Amino acid sequence: MPAHEDDIMIVCVPAGESATLTVANFQRIRRFVLSLGLRQTYCNMFNYNPYYPFTNFSLYLNPPNQRNINCDLCRSDFPIIVIRTTTGCNQYWKIQMMGDDTNGLVLLQQYSSIRTPDTLVKEAERLFREALTEIDKYE
Repeated sequence: MPAHEDDIMIVCVPAGESATLTVANFQRIRRFVLSLGLRQTYCNMFNYNPYYPFTNFSLYLNPPNQRNINCDLCRSDFPIIVIRTTTGCNQYWKIQMMGDDTNGLVLLQQYSSIRTPDTLVKEAERLFREALTEIDKYE
């Protein structure tokens, strides 16, 4: 069930519910960014985030909290992906794992015209597919 808080929509995607939004794909994208990505600060909460400039969006990795404010690669497993789309107005997507590796993912979309959970999931699946297609070119 989605939760709305002001202009934020949160949707849980349990394991097995989506063929694309999976923990395995999340981990594959994270490994790619950590191994071939760059570093870039995108917000005031963290510095030098692991980052990769995909063709149609930028993807950042966040540590779980500000105890790793400088995004030290040895101090975190970076369980949060943030995608910044630049088509139209900037939109930020936050995707994180729910608990352990078997529980699924949580999607959070801020300040968006997307108003239904199904549309949010479809758009997140599209972004994951785009990232995975580009990653396939390197592997």
